[in-house]
Amino acid sequence: MKRSITFVSAVLVAAFTLACGGSADTDLFADVPKKPVTLTEAHAQEIYDLAMPASSEWDEKVKAILLRTYDQNGSSSLDTAEEVGSISCETIQSLDAVVDSFSAIYGFEPDFIWLGGEVGFTPEMREPAWARMQACGIQ
Repeated sequence: MKRSITFVSAVLVAAFTLACGGSADTDLFADVPKKPVTLTEAHAQEIYDLAMPASSEWDEKVKAILLRTYDQNGSSSLDTAEEVGSISCETIQSLDAVVDSFSAIYGFEPDFIWLGGEVGFTPEMREPAWARMQACGIQ
């Protein structure tokens, strides 16, 4: 239930921001504190330190980090089960710490609109990515 409320809240804030003349890239999560996490991997820390979570600019930077780190076949997307399976739990926890309900907001969870392509995943990797997230403790 909490994830649904968080997602609906984010959508309502985005709609209100746009209706009032704001930008879709307004930092919707600026006042939301990040969950504290202990990170030892440089790329996971790099994601954690990025500004403007869930903005188009943030998506592009996260995509570049994920592809640089996990795209094993040079396809410019995370498009194989091996690539998705190699994503570290630290990376997943970093994403979830920065964007509360990352898995729902980006549509990895069932019944949500698919936006995972914005951060480099192909639609075919939606289910494997969600399974990987769950294996890393994201519920």
